[in-house]
Amino acid sequence: MITLGLMQSGLSMNTFYKRWLLIILLIFVLGIGYKAVRIIVPAYSLWRDTQTLQNLADTQDFTSIDPEKLDKTAQSVHKNTRELHTQLKSFFPLFRRLDWIPVLGDDLAAAPDLLEAGLLLSESGAVLSEQIAAPILREWQADSSQELLLLVAQTVDDSRQELPTARANLWSAEYFLNNADVSGRLRDPLQRLQKRLPDARLVLDALSQLPNIIGLYGEERNYLLVLQNEDELRATGGFISAVGVARFQNGHLDSITFEDSYTLDKPDAPLLTPPAPLQEFMLAETWVLRDANWSPDAPTAARDIQKIYESNTGEKLDGVIMLNQEAVVRLVDAIGPLTLPDFPEPITGANLRNYMRRAYSPDESVPLEEWWLDRKQFIQVLFDAIMQRIQVEYSQVDMVHLMDNLRSALDEGHIILNTFTLPGVQVIIEGRGWHRPLLQAGTGDYLMVVNSNLGFNKVNAVVQHQMEYHVSLTNLENLFTRLSLFYTHPQGEGVDCIHEARYGDTLSYEEMISRCYWNYVRVYPSSGSQLIESSLHPIAGERLLSSEGWDGRAERSQEILWDGRIVQPITQFLLVSDSETASFTYGLPQKVLSQEDGVYAYHLIIQKQDGVVSTPTVVIVDLPLNAVKIHAPFAVISENKVVRWELDLRQDTEFFIEFELE
Repeated sequence: MITLGLMQSGLSMNTFYKRWLLIILLIFVLGIGYKAVRIIVPAYSLWRDTQTLQNLADTQDFTSIDPEKLDKTAQSVHKNTRELHTQLKSFFPLFRRLDWIPVLGDDLAAAPDLLEAGLLLSESGAVLSEQIAAPILREWQADSSQELLLLVAQTVDDSRQELPTARANLWSAEYFLNNADVSGRLRDPLQRLQKRLPDARLVLDALSQLPNIIGLYGEERNYLLVLQNEDELRATGGFISAVGVARFQNGHLDSITFEDSYTLDKPDAPLLTPPAPLQEFMLAETWVLRDANWSPDAPTAARDIQKIYESNTGEKLDGVIMLNQEAVVRLVDAIGPLTLPDFPEPITGANLRNYMRRAYSPDESVPLEEWWLDRKQFIQVLFDAIMQRIQVEYSQVDMVHLMDNLRSALDEGHIILNTFTLPGVQVIIEGRGWHRPLLQAGTGDYLMVVNSNLGFNKVNAVVQHQMEYHVSLTNLENLFTRLSLFYTHPQGEGVDCIHEARYGDTLSYEEMISRCYWNYVRVYPSSGSQLIESSLHPIAGERLLSSEGWDGRAERSQEILWDGRIVQPITQFLLVSDSETASFTYGLPQKVLSQEDGVYAYHLIIQKQDGVVSTPTVVIVDLPLNAVKIHAPFAVISENKVVRWELDLRQDTEFFIEFELE
């Protein structure tokens, strides 16, 4: 009947189908066009908004940012990202199969993961802008006389419930970004973003705890700042030269005051027994604050410092922050240059050490007693300038540079954090490893070398230290290693090595550098290791402060850490005038080597001593001659089955080998 009707109307079958095909094509084109508009419009708006956000981020004085513009742009970014996600989500399965297309294939296949990450990040940005950033800017621009840190804490406290969701979004976004296998042209910006996400999570964690950290709810908070001088190296970074207390009350920073560590010696304080090496080699009769960082396990050292400080002052501490010269150098490098009244040129990270040494050295016109009392006053002057720059002149601070430098100082052990009364804060610190405990574990191999200067001088400013760790796995039933430590003192040749406490004729810092290195060495091996032999380093009694000779034999000692762990380092006392090499050979426990389904695995952690910038290190592992399928990331593997790494040890480093036997 339809055909008859068409024939009667004069239309052919071909004409009928062509018209319907044109109608269908027109509908399809209109649909595609509509879809394209729904994609192009938010995409263009998103591009425009990201340019606006970039311009806002480049603003030198972040407190001058227009809060309304910031929040409007952040909300627009999230709205447009959500619209793009909605319009493209149905095409995600198709995108994931387009990796075969030349040039653009990898990026198209990664587009779903990138868009999922973008949606999560934009949601976090919109929430944080609306609830925290914009309100802070409005309040500050209305009254810039208020304390910025207190304002931030109050705003965070008002919107505390929003932070967990924002943080969870960052975790999820990182998952999607890790799945995105993009082309080379997108890899660099993607990696930069991935690098920043852990920092963003850390900022949110810190913000969530900020009200508690500064005592916003009426508490008094006291944090001890322990300034360590790595030129006189000790276990956690250096001799404790000075300490300061940062005092918070009701969220207000009341003061940060520093004093010479010697002034905290109180004759009426309870006498505490010092560690045995301090008694034997330095003739210490009581344990004083300046020597309290004896344990290389920083949580233990922090509690020893707390115990001595509270005993001497009666003031309770909520935490201990240890930092050395390198930490201050990186801080000033990010916020400087600084102008100080007692130095003729601007202070930067490059010349800060020169400033500190010059400020320490006495003026010939100043009486000795006056110099002794005032020789560390420059520390307060320097930190006052630092706080002035951060609290008042913050528009001159590159915040990204500051964050990068602080993070590297924390990661490398130049800043160490431990709290006693803030469990939520301590969880965050421990999650990043910034409390710096001994990492000696129950499985795998482990090494930490700790050098302690017991010579009453500053020779570590120039002494060079290298080490070689040579492991033999050639006989899988008899594992052992040889550790060699190399010390060079470029200014020690010809120096009369007498172990005594003196400041020298000129009282200058340079004279204290040009002396001999009296080094108490502790080697922390994998638990269960057995010392086989070591080099001998005898010292005649007339050279030592105690007048009792040292037979030069390495010993095993025992230390109890604050958490109840017992460690047994190998110890040696070395005199380094120009150069010295110490070696230790010890058997390794079988636990350092695991085996599963015919695959052997050797895992080593070398923990860097805090306060040391870097140590040239060589790790050599001899494998059985019938080892095959050797896998050792970043190592050089020779034909005779020797695995070798060479590196500058700047932070704790793991080494891993897998192999099978023919």
